[in-house]
Amino acid sequence: MNSLARKVTLGFAATAACATSVLAVGSCAGSSGASKANAAALLTPQEALTESLGVNKVVSTPTYILVFNIVGPEQMYTAEELKTKKPTSGEQSISGSMAAIKPDSRHFEVHVYDKASGKTLSDVKTKISFTDITDGASPVVVEPTLMQDLIVGPKDLHYGNNVEIVPTHDFRVDVTINGESASTTGRLL
Repeated sequence: MNSLARKVTLGFAATAACATSVLAVGSCAGSSGASKANAAALLTPQEALTESLGVNKVVSTPTYILVFNIVGPEQMYTAEELKTKKPTSGEQSISGSMAAIKPDSRHFEVHVYDKASGKTLSDVKTKISFTDITDGASPVVVEPTLMQDLIVGPKDLHYGNNVEIVPTHDFRVDVTINGESASTTGRLL
């Protein structure tokens, strides 16, 4: 599934459905096309299904609804690179620095919504850390780059970056938005 289809499926349908039910349920699973064609061919059917779904969860704080997505790695571009390279997929970096794509990289993003108005927020103080629970590793600080999908544009505004996630390991993501914290756990096969 291309970047547009993934963002439309996840960013609009699943995010809207999850965000409206978060207060009752606390989390939900969505769909996201995150696999690369050549990598998917090497996976078992169960691994391919998990790879294509990624991890999608919704959590809330007193003021915010946070939609966490972990999908395949995304190439990120500055405004200047968009002019010269003219890419057709990936993410536009609005502020912050971009992490390199490594062998176990995944793209982590958190969409921040004001609970009262439902509006997407892009002017909040954001801290993100990622912990590999299986290894018992120390938390890794993730640069909270503000970005949006090249095709979807401002409707996909989110914070995040590429981060190394070892397949089959349990992980925890901790996010603080303007002093309010939330976390979620998951596993990628």
